[in-house]
Amino acid sequence: MTTGKVLLVEDDDLLGPALSTALKIRNIPNVLAVNGADAIRLLRSDTIGAVVSDLSLPDTNGMDLYAAILHERPDLSNRYIVMSGGSADTKAWRWFLSMPVKLFKPFQNRELVAAVQALP
Repeated sequence: MTTGKVLLVEDDDLLGPALSTALKIRNIPNVLAVNGADAIRLLRSDTIGAVVSDLSLPDTNGMDLYAAILHERPDLSNRYIVMSGGSADTKAWRWFLSMPVKLFKPFQNRELVAAVQALP
């Protein structure tokens, strides 16, 4: 498993804290961002070792956030998990499907924990 905190990017008021708690219960330290701007701010100010991001965010999409994060931290390219329940944006959905580690909502907390633990 990766070192550093997991940057969890989820704008849903109930799901974000629930996923954060699920990781903390398994001793996986994490910080929660509710949008892309918040995610970049946390990326710059905290010790981030992996990212778990929703595809649809209020100020961006997961594809553009991935590019912005890799611009700052290219070392996170193989420690990035994207999650989605679907998207109306065809380009973003194709990108989601091409990602090596993805979670389809709804998923079980154990699936998230297993995916994070399997990261290099």
